[in-house]
Amino acid sequence: MKNQALLVILMFLLDSTLVCAQKNKVELFFKDGTVLTGLGKLTGDYIKYKPDKKDKPSKYHFALLDHAVIHYDKLPLTYVYLYVNNKKRPRVLEQVIGGEINLYRISSMNRAPFPGGNGGFIGEYTFSTNSYYILRSSDKKATYLGSNTLFSKNFKKEGVKFFKDCPKLIEKIKEETLKLKHIKEIVHFYNQKCKK
Repeated sequence: MKNQALLVILMFLLDSTLVCAQKNKVELFFKDGTVLTGLGKLTGDYIKYKPDKKDKPSKYHFALLDHAVIHYDKLPLTYVYLYVNNKKRPRVLEQVIGGEINLYRISSMNRAPFPGGNGGFIGEYTFSTNSYYILRSSDKKATYLGSNTLFSKNFKKEGVKFFKDCPKLIEKIKEETLKLKHIKEIVHFYNQKCKK
């Protein structure tokens, strides 16, 4: 019974955090050079924006933006709208690292049933999924590298293909010294030691 009460409290806190996230500071950088600063949140391919708490919100499609910066607990995250290989429409991606090779991700919160006794369920638990994309500064479409889920695509194969111009890095990926969980380290390594 105590576990059930604890789970309900945790779910309430998570939902409260999501509600509060609707009032983050945002900076919208439009393609025409206009910059808007206010409050807002990301909703699919749109930013819901208002200059101040009391103002009525407006929605701006990401196709109008060069990028947007959303401040979560004073941590700024930059979002861009990019085409991805094998997808017809662009996607909103969070930029993690910039350079010759840019690293992006899509983070999502997922819910799954929490098993209880006698084959039943006592609630849900949440977990995050990160899907990673990379883009050379000279390319027009980002490449999907994989995600932290169990059934993600083979990173070794995709990594060797993408970083083929850096033998030192390919060796580390083939030997599995560096895996998808080291993706930030991999991109930093390439940008510092492999770029031409």
